[in-house]
Amino acid sequence: RNYTSEQVGEALNWIAQDLPEAFVGLDIIAGFPNETESLFEETYSHLMNWPWTRIHVFPYSERNGTRATAMTETVPWVVRKERAQKLRELSAERYDLKACEQVGKTKEVLILNTKNPVSQGLSQDYWDIVVEAEKKPASGTLQKVRVKGYERLQKSRMNGYLVGEFI
Repeated sequence: RNYTSEQVGEALNWIAQDLPEAFVGLDIIAGFPNETESLFEETYSHLMNWPWTRIHVFPYSERNGTRATAMTETVPWVVRKERAQKLRELSAERYDLKACEQVGKTKEVLILNTKNPVSQGLSQDYWDIVVEAEKKPASGTLQKVRVKGYERLQKSRMNGYLVGEFI
């Protein structure tokens, strides 16, 4: 990439300062060729300290015709998977923390679909929200929702949704 980890950190800190409610997602490749244990730990340390909401993590996989396939110092597949899992666990912890911080906030939500007895939507700051109510707004409408809680779907994975009420 044409940027350094310091530049990424600066950008994330700027976003957190100027847009504190921003939902920030990052893509991370674990086990890229030449990634030493030390480099991985440095990445992990940066991620621990930078402000973000969720990371999408995947282990590096070779793609024919790319410059990376010519790199000689590859990371064993099992190590790639272990590093990816460690990053996913970090992401799930951070996502849970950030989701719980949303409780009590009011959000404008785009209603994506309504099925008895719930409406599902996406907030303007990118949170999945479910509202159980008799009121059934039409799909495609914007509705004000107060966040009442957070529901984790699977303990082993980073997924869940905010629970809200129409106001």
